[in-house]
Amino acid sequence: MLGVPALNDRGYTGRGVTIGVLDTGFDTYRTTGCLTGLKVAATRNFIRGGGDVSGDDHGTWALACIAGNLPGEYRSAAPDAVFLLAVTDDPSTETRADEDRWVAAVEWCDSLGADIVSSSLVYNEFDTPGESYTKDQMDGR
Repeated sequence: MLGVPALNDRGYTGRGVTIGVLDTGFDTYRTTGCLTGLKVAATRNFIRGGGDVSGDDHGTWALACIAGNLPGEYRSAAPDAVFLLAVTDDPSTETRADEDRWVAAVEWCDSLGADIVSSSLVYNEFDTPGESYTKDQMDGR
């Protein structure tokens, strides 16, 4: 659907690109599957501190869409890229602190030379309804 095989056929594999991925956590210790050859330059957990980015599987799934490679079965758009992994979202609660951590992680990725930052996260409804955004507020300003 995305034309990834055509990109790969033209030699576009992410080589020379640094990609920051922000999400709920990553299983970076996989020894089998499509993330076996994953190149990770740095990790940071903006919730608990430190570099342990284990957590909810959503981040692993999003990362596999970008970095996955399973010869003969699956190849993503950028399996040869170098990755910066950041945990910014706590799936057990929805607060505006998630937004603050997201911005801090984007700045961290930028400081480490990220060419692209990707996140599969949405911040519009929070545990405290008065903090949620209305549709009218979601105008890009």
